[in-house]
Amino acid sequence: MAYYNFYDSWDNGSFKINGTSYNFSQTDFNNAVTQAQNTPGVEISSGNVLDWGTFALSGLPSELGSEGTDHIFGEGQVSFGSDYGDSGLDLLNYVDLSFGYDWNGSPASLNLFDKMVDVLGGNTEHEGTHALALDFSKGFIQFKSNFNSYNTLFADHAEGGNVLFDFWHLDGISEGDYVTAQIIDGSLTDANILVYGESDDYEKTSSYGNQITWPYVPDDLLLIDTSAMGLDASKGDYSYTMNVVTDWKLASQTEYELFNWGTIQIIQLGEDGFEEWYSDINWGYVQYGEYSITSYQSTYWGQVQFNEFQNDDYKAAAWNRVEMSELGNDDYKTLNWGKVQYKEIFKSTDNLNDVDWGKVETNEWDKKDLKLLTKKSTDKKLENLNNAELDINVLKKGKSFSGDKDDDVITAAGSVLKKKVKVKGGAGNDTFVLKKGKGSMVIKDFKDKVDEINFAYCGSANKIKMKQKGKDTLIYSGKDLLATVKKTKMNKLNKSSFGLV
Repeated sequence: MAYYNFYDSWDNGSFKINGTSYNFSQTDFNNAVTQAQNTPGVEISSGNVLDWGTFALSGLPSELGSEGTDHIFGEGQVSFGSDYGDSGLDLLNYVDLSFGYDWNGSPASLNLFDKMVDVLGGNTEHEGTHALALDFSKGFIQFKSNFNSYNTLFADHAEGGNVLFDFWHLDGISEGDYVTAQIIDGSLTDANILVYGESDDYEKTSSYGNQITWPYVPDDLLLIDTSAMGLDASKGDYSYTMNVVTDWKLASQTEYELFNWGTIQIIQLGEDGFEEWYSDINWGYVQYGEYSITSYQSTYWGQVQFNEFQNDDYKAAAWNRVEMSELGNDDYKTLNWGKVQYKEIFKSTDNLNDVDWGKVETNEWDKKDLKLLTKKSTDKKLENLNNAELDINVLKKGKSFSGDKDDDVITAAGSVLKKKVKVKGGAGNDTFVLKKGKGSMVIKDFKDKVDEINFAYCGSANKIKMKQKGKDTLIYSGKDLLATVKKTKMNKLNKSSFGLV
């Protein structure tokens, strides 16, 4: 990972990479420009799809319409990386562009050509755009800038005007990577980030203003644009810090924390590279405490890698906003249902209805979960819902109980714990919650791979023992008989977390 600091390079031509200072003189800069100017250019016209070495221009902006694109022309100077300066880093990527507009009417908004014309005063040409090239192959980099002379687009014009541009060349990234860029501090709170030169989307603008995520196509350029800020700009007055990640698999947890996850543009179902992006993200590093409502809605929870969740993630996530309807069978198995925050799930009627309670690993529920789930108020709330097929049954009297077609949670309380109580779960995926006491539960219709037995109230899991008696299995905590499972072989019951499955 690399950290670049270009503050004050406008004045003294020095910069830092990972804390080490390097020099890049005006002579180095001029020599690099001269070398670029001596490289043959390529003339372009509307409809051409060209690749200029390390700089790509593919197609022309659709926003201009058919009338406009007929009258756009330009000359493209090959962009390249130079080895001037003492850092060994390709510092200058020089691009010689000239564009003309000769049709009637105002140029279309929100495209880079318009910004070029606006900055330069109308129908004119500009030669000598230059961009700083950074090595983006490391997965994560951070750079700081105050619009220095070596990387600012139209620096000569911006110094006395009301627009500043920074133009960065993305070097060393593989095609198809998803790239995320985000301004995290500085004075550019209303600046735009644009991607310039994508073959599938000529110019892409950040929807949140200060950050953007896009599928990478080789030779893209990243543009920081202050045109919406109304600046009376002078060199060095405005600064920013930018985080860029090109491969989430290579970024550390600390680097994930440097992003504001409330404004990260989540890749959504149907977008190119959707599944690859979700598999690349380490979901245990995502900062759920920063998630906005939009973030929860944009995330496709059926692709989130819940096996990467850490304890803090379970606590930080707002489970009333996690869209349970999107979970698949694998998610139900991967989630640790003993760490899910049920208090929050019960805040959302939609989620209570959308959870497939029959697939929930109820053997992972601990005493805290059971205390909440077996409350009378919880039972009443579930009864008032249309689709939540979960019934809470706390037996306080009688010697027998039969459940219905719903997913039943069955447990005993009070004086019933001193008796032998016979229970049937009925249809559905049922959970039998055992408790210590003089009595025991006789489970008459346990279904293998369907029903579960929870012993979270029974002390240490190490004390849970099973014994075969004829066709039945007896379950003990130490010497205390907890339950008799009728017509079930002991080898069918496997310990898992706080229960038997």
